[in-house]
Amino acid sequence: MPLLFATQPRFLDHTKLPPQFTAVFSIWQEKELNAPKHLPDNKLFYLETLDGKRYMKAYFGRSVLIPGEPVRFKGTSVLWFVMPDSSQGGAYTARVYSVQRREWALVAINLGPPRRDMISRFYDHLTVQPSSTTPPNLPAGDVTSRIPAEWFFTSGNNKCGPSKTNPGYFAVRTTLVEGAHGEKYKLPLSLVGGGAGAVHQAYGQLVYEKIDLSPGLTPASFNPPANYTLVSEPNQHPVAMNVLIAENCAVCHYKDPGTTQFYQPPPPKNMPPPPKPECL
Repeated sequence: MPLLFATQPRFLDHTKLPPQFTAVFSIWQEKELNAPKHLPDNKLFYLETLDGKRYMKAYFGRSVLIPGEPVRFKGTSVLWFVMPDSSQGGAYTARVYSVQRREWALVAINLGPPRRDMISRFYDHLTVQPSSTTPPNLPAGDVTSRIPAEWFFTSGNNKCGPSKTNPGYFAVRTTLVEGAHGEKYKLPLSLVGGGAGAVHQAYGQLVYEKIDLSPGLTPASFNPPANYTLVSEPNQHPVAMNVLIAENCAVCHYKDPGTTQFYQPPPPKNMPPPPKPECL
């Protein structure tokens, strides 16, 4: 009998992100000078509205210099907003605000929040089963090892396999939690990856806790602060970055058809060129 309906592996069940939630998280960062302390003083806000618009806000008590963030924001508290932007015709933009400097940067145009189905999408991109054990040599060590979880790869592809030099992971808790309308979810536990920091060499890990599935968020919850000074705007990507966006960012993030523009701060003087991608 022919297979009429393709079915996904059972481990992908319930991995879709809830339509709205907040989470407190701590930061663990290697290969970075004066890295943030491992304090749960950071918070994530996520919302998908009934008409399919997606919003994300993240507060970092101390900046980790996510790629595209001006280096001058290091050491300050920052707010990230990734959402539809009326000033760009409703296209997704990513913006970062330095609280102490009262400055902001437009980091990307046409790059939205993480996709709710990012785990299943990346599994199609890199078809490797998740691990039930914490991967070795993570920045947070064994902090998450006592929590039952599934660790999915978020770097690499089916052509080349998982990244060997910069492995990325997204872990979800295996204990199911019920949402506001009876849906079942495996809640986020940890996100691991590289590319942040002053010279984009840092390797970091976020550990999520205190997740609220009924925070009552609305689009008004994502209004950015006023009276901040704009300090940088996006430039067109070099070819290599365009390829990386197609290979990774567009797998995990919402994006409309067309080009994505991304701001890349100039590298520090005497900095060697970044390593070439392992395989594209």
